[in-house]
Amino acid sequence: MTDENLVRRALQLAAKGRGFTSPNPMVGAVIVANHEVISEGYHTKFGASHAEIEALRKLTASELKQAALYVNLEPCAHHGKQPPCVDAIIQSGIKKVIIGAMDPSPQVNGKGIAHLEKHGVTVQCGLLEKECRDFNFGFYHYQETGSPFVSLKFAQTLDGKIAAKDGSSKWITGLEARQETHRLRSIHDAVLVGVGAILQDDPELTVRHIDGVNPYRIVLDSSLKTPLTSKILNDDLVEKTMFFCGVQAGRNRVEQIEKLGAQVHTIDSSPAGLDLSQMCEKLPELGVLSLLVEGGRKIITSFVKRKKYHRFHIFIAPKILGDGFSSIDDIGVKKIDESLNLKVTSVQTFGKDIAVTAEVK
Repeated sequence: MTDENLVRRALQLAAKGRGFTSPNPMVGAVIVANHEVISEGYHTKFGASHAEIEALRKLTASELKQAALYVNLEPCAHHGKQPPCVDAIIQSGIKKVIIGAMDPSPQVNGKGIAHLEKHGVTVQCGLLEKECRDFNFGFYHYQETGSPFVSLKFAQTLDGKIAAKDGSSKWITGLEARQETHRLRSIHDAVLVGVGAILQDDPELTVRHIDGVNPYRIVLDSSLKTPLTSKILNDDLVEKTMFFCGVQAGRNRVEQIEKLGAQVHTIDSSPAGLDLSQMCEKLPELGVLSLLVEGGRKIITSFVKRKKYHRFHIFIAPKILGDGFSSIDDIGVKKIDESLNLKVTSVQTFGKDIAVTAEVK
C-alpha cells in the first residue's frame, strides 16, 4: 500500500466517528510494519480515547519497533479530556509518523509535530492535505474563524423557482438529487429549517435513502408555533432537536417543548427575525461546527442578507414554472455589480438534475 492509500484508509476509519466526535475532529489511525497493516483505530466519540491510542493499545512494544503511524490529523500535544497522544507515540517506540494535515487549534498547531521531532521521531506532514481538511471542514473552519461553517441548500427549476404559485414544491428534483441532499445532511453536524417549513411540510429532517448518521435538527421559530404533534417532536431523535426562539415565545410554550425532549434556546430577535449571529456564536457550544440550511425561502434569504453563509448547494431541475416563488427574495442588490460573487467549485449531475456547488471567494 502507498502512503496516500494509508492516509485514505485513516480517513475511512475516521468516518466511523461521524456524528459522535464533534466538536472534536474525526480522526483515524493506521499502524504499519514490514509493509503490512498491524493495527487500526479511530476516535469513536467526544471524550473517548483518540485514534492513535486506540491503534497503539492493541500492540506490544516489540511489534512497534519497526512500525510507522499514519493519521489524517496531527496528533495532539496537550492535556484535554485525554492525555497527549504524542507522549504515547514516543513511548511506544514508533519512529515514523505520516500526517495528512496539521491541527489548526491553538493547543496543537504544529506543537505535536515539533514534540515528536524533538524526541527523534521522523514526521511527514501534508500528505493529501486538502482531502484531509475537506473531510473535517467544520472543525477547520471553526478553529480558524471561531464560527461554524454554514452551507445553504435549495432545489429550484431552471427559471429559479423553488415552488409553484400554489406553494407546492414536492418534488422539484428526482430521487438521485434527494439522495445527495441526504448525504449532505449526514456530513453536517446539523440541518436547519424555519418554522414555515415545519408548518407546511412537517418534515423528519433525517438521513434516509443512504447510509449515514442523523444530524442535529434545528428549527428557527421566534414564537414557538411548531405544533407539539410535529414529527420532529415525536420520534426517537427528539433529543437531537433544537429550537431557537425569541422571548416572545413564553415560558409555558418553552416548557411544553422541553418536556417532549427537545432543546430550546432563547436568543435576541427583532422585526427582521432572530439574531443569526447570536445563534452561530452558540452553536459550537452545542456541538455544531457545520450547519446545512435547507430553508425555506425566507430563511435562506435571511442568511444571505446577514452574510452568514460559506457555501451554496443548488440543485437545478430541468423544469420551467414561469410564475411561482423564487429561491431567494430581495437581498438589497440594486445593480449587477452589487451581486454576490461566488466561485463555482463543482458541477455534477444526479439523474436528470444538476447540482452546483459554489463558495464565497
